[in-house]
Amino acid sequence: MNIGVNAVLLASSLLLLLVVAAAVSRRKKSERKAPPTTPGSLPKATATRKLVSDFPRVAQPSQIVIGTRSDMPMLTIRRVSWRDELGVVNPIDARSKATVSRLSPMLQAVPSVLVAQQASGKQLMEVVINGKLVAAADGQGLRAFAMGPNGIIEQGRLFNVDKLQTLINATAVWQVASVLVAQKHLADISKKLEDIKKGVERISRFLDTQRKSRIRAVYDYAGQVYDALRSGEFPEHVEAELESCERDLIEIQEHLMAEFLQKSDARIQSSELGTSETHKRIEAKVGELDQLAQDIAICLKTRIAAWHVHSLFPGNQHLKSARRKQIRESILRFAQLGPKSRDVLEEEIAAIRPIWYKKKAIASRKQSLSDRTTLGIQNLLAANREARDQLRMSELAMREADSSTRLLLQIENGAISIVEHRA
Repeated sequence: MNIGVNAVLLASSLLLLLVVAAAVSRRKKSERKAPPTTPGSLPKATATRKLVSDFPRVAQPSQIVIGTRSDMPMLTIRRVSWRDELGVVNPIDARSKATVSRLSPMLQAVPSVLVAQQASGKQLMEVVINGKLVAAADGQGLRAFAMGPNGIIEQGRLFNVDKLQTLINATAVWQVASVLVAQKHLADISKKLEDIKKGVERISRFLDTQRKSRIRAVYDYAGQVYDALRSGEFPEHVEAELESCERDLIEIQEHLMAEFLQKSDARIQSSELGTSETHKRIEAKVGELDQLAQDIAICLKTRIAAWHVHSLFPGNQHLKSARRKQIRESILRFAQLGPKSRDVLEEEIAAIRPIWYKKKAIASRKQSLSDRTTLGIQNLLAANREARDQLRMSELAMREADSSTRLLLQIENGAISIVEHRA
């Protein structure tokens, strides 16, 4: 009896030891497979999900825009996959190309931003310049934005801050953009300067030496600024000089108009004894008024050219508009001189009634004076139309320049190698 009980107890003890041993063995195997844990550690599956959420797939920016606001870019830079993407493109003027090359320091950072690799090999970039915003800007407060399909992309995850800062601190962007927009005006300004040159060469004797020199000085200075713009320079001191030129031209113009009215209103009395002297005096008066009208026209055209050059400098939109309004008013006043002088001259011609001359001879002389007067008035009105047309052409050039300028740049190892513009 005792032997049976002892046997059962022994078997139970052995079975319990085997179960414990198996449990310990399984636990040791599990510990060898699993990494050591620390308090607060997460299960493997949970940790994997956390890593994925911590490092989401970040979209690469499709373009970089520079301006005061992301939705109104003054300048946009985007990567182009192939040349035909822009349509027809033409080589740009050599001087403009030299100007564009100043963008190279800024563009060195762009390929690495847009394609997530350092600038190497060849890259095609499109640069779009909003002429209207360039003209209105003053170069202050420019920022760079990385743009994706859905708007601004968080920049910190995409590229180093110093690369972005390269874009923001490239103050040459504003100046170069301004010069590129100004290239659209060069042909029109050149034509204006050529017209002024012809007028300056035949300027009348009624202007004293000082006033002649001042008109020539303004013409020469406008030509110097034109050459600077053509060479890709944008001198900062020019605006102040052009303001001084405008004051000089207004003073000369007012003097000429006052002298025109004075000579026009000075009546020539007809003699009853003969017509020869009266004919000469009226004819001389018509010639003097004609010359004064041409001088006024040259003064106005020089003002228009100076205003056109001044308008290429960004900022000061209200001043530019006010200047254009003043020039328009001056052109209108100039046109009004014609009818006023014609009325006076016709009265003087009609008053010729000598008692000793045949009517046929008198009528011939009157007709000669009338024809000369008509020609002078026609010259004045023609000069006025030319000034008005020049102002209108400048206004059209301004509106054209407000449209976007699109450039295709080939960047090779961080430097611009080819520059073309969209037709």
